[in-house]
Amino acid sequence: MGNTKEARRKKTGVAAAALVSAAFGCLTLGVTTVLAAASPTIKAFLGWWGPTGSLSGKSSLAHLAWLISWLGLHFALRDKSPNLRIALLICFIFIGLAVLMTFPPIFELFHR
Repeated sequence: MGNTKEARRKKTGVAAAALVSAAFGCLTLGVTTVLAAASPTIKAFLGWWGPTGSLSGKSSLAHLAWLISWLGLHFALRDKSPNLRIALLICFIFIGLAVLMTFPPIFELFHR
């Protein structure tokens, strides 16, 4: 009855949602870092708290992107079993891009 392979298979949607959303938050930080370097207007917009400059907006947007994407993906995938290898691949790609975009020699290429 409940002994089939499909019945024993655990739902991996919640884990996939957590992985991908965390990486998406990192990617958002990288994108906002490049955008702030490329545009003085965006850099000024991201200066939400004076002492930290644009870092306050960059980190806040990254947290919002993580939270919103996590909630959306959690509810979309909670009863599903997506392939965790694909989720990990997406996670590694997003984090790799984020690291590159927050590396000074990279984001300074876009500096105006």
